[in-house]
Amino acid sequence: PYTLKAGATLQVRTLVDGKPAGNQYVLYGGESGGAAMEQKDTRSNASGVASIPLTKAGVYYIKFINMAKVG
Repeated sequence: PYTLKAGATLQVRTLVDGKPAGNQYVLYGGESGGAAMEQKDTRSNASGVASIPLTKAGVYYIKFINMAKVG
């Protein structure tokens, strides 16, 4: 991903227990030029792939939370 430029799209696969997590809620944001980027969200497709548009050069984070019942 380090070779991607602003305007490109980063595709990431969401996995839970090693299996694709379809329709997974994904958050992303970051920092560009010392200023925080607005946090945005998307969902993964049926194959667990989420597309993140890289609108600016900078440092990005991508995260998701998967909650499951215990016990």
